[in-house]
Amino acid sequence: MQNIRMLKIKIKGKFITLQWEQYQESTSNWDNHTLMCADPPRPDLYTCMQKMAHHIVQICELPEDDVNKIEARSVSLSYGEDGSGVVISGIKELESNVSPMCLNTPYKPENAPEGMEECAMSCELQDDITKLCEEAFRYINGDRAQQNLFTDQEAEGEDKHEPEDS
Repeated sequence: MQNIRMLKIKIKGKFITLQWEQYQESTSNWDNHTLMCADPPRPDLYTCMQKMAHHIVQICELPEDDVNKIEARSVSLSYGEDGSGVVISGIKELESNVSPMCLNTPYKPENAPEGMEECAMSCELQDDITKLCEEAFRYINGDRAQQNLFTDQEAEGEDKHEPEDS
């Protein structure tokens, strides 16, 4: 069993909101954590999120050229005894309306019941979600657009404590 898992990745304006769980053996429970931050992420986080627009188009059975009109904004993951699943949210600009259309995909399970395999997540979607989650965890760990917030500080601190050569 994995001891840490992503629940939600949301990008709205300059804010990144991440929600994840970490399993605590001492209590046999999942602790919930949330981070909302305006620090710019690595560009890869934006790229991975925008790939979700392609999946919104496929899952919602929209015309393929709509992919350029859709901005993917969030991915919500859930976990159960039958496996995990996902809902992807985004907005689509409309030509004759001031406000965009809000889109939520139907829930896509990682593994569908027998006989309903076409309802499961595609391998491509699973891979794209894995990459998005990896980028989100990099953000949580301080690897962001400006620099890695923790590694550089730790390296500087380690240099100060090393004995000098004689």
